[in-house]
Amino acid sequence: MKKTLSTLLPILVIAVIGIIFHWEYLNTYPSNTHTWAQADRFAITKGFVRNDLNFFKPETYILNPQFPGNWSEPQKESITSVDFPIHDYVPAIVMKLTGNEQPWISRLYNLLYSFIGLFALFKLSSLFIRNAALPFLILVIAATSPVFVFYQASFIPTIPSLANAILAIYLYFIYLKSGKIKHFGWSIFFVTLAALSRTTFIIPLVAIVCHFALLLIKKREKVSRKLLFFGPSFSSILGYFLYNNYLKEKYGSLFLGNLTPPENLNDFIFKISESWKNWGMDYFLPKHYLIFIITLILGSVFFILKRQYKLSDLAKFTTILWIGNLMYLVAMSYQFINHDYYFLDSIYLTILLSSILFLKQIPVLEKKNMKLILTGLIAYSCFTLIVSAEKKQTDRHTYKFWDSLPNTFHNYQNGEEILNKLGISKEAKILLIESFAPNYCLSLFNRKGYCTMAPWKERIEPALDWDVDYVIFQNEYFLTDILPKYPEIINRLSKDFDNGKISICRIERKTKTLEQFLGTSLFEPELIQFLDFETDTLLSQWNNINRDTIKTHSGLFSSKVDSSMQYGLAFIDSSIDFSKKETLLIGNGFLYPELMKGGSLILSVNKNGREIHYKQVELSKISDTEKKWQSFYFQFNIPKLEQEICELKLFFYNPNGSAYYLDDFKLRVYQDFGYSSKKQTIY
Repeated sequence: MKKTLSTLLPILVIAVIGIIFHWEYLNTYPSNTHTWAQADRFAITKGFVRNDLNFFKPETYILNPQFPGNWSEPQKESITSVDFPIHDYVPAIVMKLTGNEQPWISRLYNLLYSFIGLFALFKLSSLFIRNAALPFLILVIAATSPVFVFYQASFIPTIPSLANAILAIYLYFIYLKSGKIKHFGWSIFFVTLAALSRTTFIIPLVAIVCHFALLLIKKREKVSRKLLFFGPSFSSILGYFLYNNYLKEKYGSLFLGNLTPPENLNDFIFKISESWKNWGMDYFLPKHYLIFIITLILGSVFFILKRQYKLSDLAKFTTILWIGNLMYLVAMSYQFINHDYYFLDSIYLTILLSSILFLKQIPVLEKKNMKLILTGLIAYSCFTLIVSAEKKQTDRHTYKFWDSLPNTFHNYQNGEEILNKLGISKEAKILLIESFAPNYCLSLFNRKGYCTMAPWKERIEPALDWDVDYVIFQNEYFLTDILPKYPEIINRLSKDFDNGKISICRIERKTKTLEQFLGTSLFEPELIQFLDFETDTLLSQWNNINRDTIKTHSGLFSSKVDSSMQYGLAFIDSSIDFSKKETLLIGNGFLYPELMKGGSLILSVNKNGREIHYKQVELSKISDTEKKWQSFYFQFNIPKLEQEICELKLFFYNPNGSAYYLDDFKLRVYQDFGYSSKKQTIY
């Protein structure tokens, strides 16, 4: 009964924690932190579904890979090199068999695999820690690391690879305890699988090899057939490495394949400090760090009191693992700045083993009261860690106002349906004028294609000569991000479809005006506002007008945004009903920069003082610092809102003390805009 309870209880704890953390997000598309990397892995899974489960031809949606050529070299195939993609392949099998390609299949696979790793960690802790309650503390510490929690049910292979590494280490120490060769063989199998699917996990494999070599040197082990297990292990890793290089040479790759070491010691210190600044409180919570400090102190005190300074196998193994992971930290220090999950690939596991090592020193408590007190303290610590980690998980899944991903998903989410209804073939190749996660965007259209990865003329113009059937862009970024950098684009494209959110175009050389390209002449706006500042009898919705005669685009007056003004020209309206249709704001004007230190144009929708919609455009996107009158355009899309009448605010924000002039400012508000309603009713 006791043995059964010791197995079922940790499984129950692991499952309950997993449900608490992930139930709400289990079927969400790749999202939030590192959406790009997650979308790439999800695209590989979908690629296996498309290519009839051909494991050795992993592919995504992208036809112009990052390597080589930095997105500038189109390919005929979307095949990519990638680490052994077994954890993308298994969900693809499920999708293929069920006909269901929802993201919850990949997320659930990773989540269940993480359960295996956490249970193996609990069993590993129980091998060394004699106090029955302390392995639960190790388990909860591991399960509540914010970075672990976030990726626990994501798409990247770090989590299943980590689980395989933990399982391998557990089986290795079971072997050292029992001497059964089957445990040794399974240990090498799982750590090899971990290293194949995530190269970093070759470090635990090397740690096992080094520790086993120490045993041979000390003659605790004999040269035996156990060594034969290493041959297939390293051969398979080398074999797939060579095949992966072949894929990279022939088809290109989306994935980084080289080291990024620091230039010198100062550079290394800077990169590590930046990594800590970016992710320190995502690696672990402050409560975790407090527990680590207490564990370090108690473990050291009891170790000294024992006066037995011989290092255990766990201590030796952990030391070897520390050396390997610190070397990796140096070799990939630049990547740690921007990639929080690199911590899971390396230092995370080493910290957990070190915690086991120190907790191992705490003697068994004989008195029942002391046991109850310790159990109570551990239970309280575990509870507070779970609560804090759940709050952190909610925070990491909450988009900030500057995040563009929700806009992109909202604009593209029905992309496949639109293309299908337009009769656009599944084989059609599309070009996305995008600077964001290409696989994320292309997967929403479920079409292969190209992505410019920047809105610059130097990127767009050559891409228009590739084997492209359709060009697609998000409308709200066209006027601010694309047009200023490539004005001639309106003469290279002809719109086939426009629903206010996205435009689908064909490549065509034909001169046209911007209004003709946008199609604004076909629709009547709900509201038109025009300010030339020539009279002080201005419309009631406008505020912060500072009329000036020093610089004007036309007439005698303009409006100056002085360096002392935090807020410039502002429009406020409470008459628009946002509950019936999506709303589109298009505006243009002229700006003369006197002294530019940043600033932005902000759209805010409020209801009873609560902000329910927010977007902004940096002024640097629509103007430069050259002292001359510059025309600018902008567009904001407001989705259909539950609230009927809200307060709309459009204003220039000037927190850094810029100075500039505005003139001939025109604003139009539409609620019935889109080529779909004029040309073809399809959406």
